[in-house]
Amino acid sequence: MIKVLDNYELYFKSYQRIKILKKDVLCFELNEISGLNARKTFDFIADKFFNVKCDYSFFSKRINRHQGDLVVLPVVYSIVIGEICINIVITTKNLMYFNSLEPKMTNEDYIDITSEIFKERKLMFDNIILLIKQKEYNILKNNQKCFIDSKKYLNGYMDAFEENEIKIKNNLITEEEILQYLQMRKDLRLKLKDILDEELNFIKINYPKYLKQWKYYQKFEQMCNET
Repeated sequence: MIKVLDNYELYFKSYQRIKILKKDVLCFELNEISGLNARKTFDFIADKFFNVKCDYSFFSKRINRHQGDLVVLPVVYSIVIGEICINIVITTKNLMYFNSLEPKMTNEDYIDITSEIFKERKLMFDNIILLIKQKEYNILKNNQKCFIDSKKYLNGYMDAFEENEIKIKNNLITEEEILQYLQMRKDLRLKLKDILDEELNFIKINYPKYLKQWKYYQKFEQMCNET
């Protein structure tokens, strides 16, 4: 936390962006982009600004990678058969679009072999996907030993992937622990308050109802007021 506060300009930038925009700023409470409410919210945004249809499949899955082992994706599993290198891309359905694989999937350059490799298991992340070029898939399938070995390796990789994910989640710092730490560090508490007072100024003026819904922010404010 000390490093974050010492370099706060790297992390707290929303108010600087808002000052540049100055007008036509829309503000949404976090609950409005939750899995349950995102469809309605992005329908509104799409109609207002872009006039395009939304792909609702994204709203039931995590899009960004700021969660445990998902940050390492995509990764590529490679195996050489003869003089040909076979590559299987381990990624997510969401990242597939950002990695420019979606057009190739449409043109059948890549195929999805997720269910074939992981058919005996339920994945922790159901948006993980395995992609391989059609020609390379044919070569791999025609070599049953390499195919079985690859399937075994990929399931082992996913075992380690999911085990490490559980370890990460078990060691996450909670909001309550952060508040407890700030309770002991008056200097950091007041420094963070000064930063948030500036960062949240626009919301305080225009959307005060949102701040009232932020449980831990309210606890933090109460803590600072009791100082």
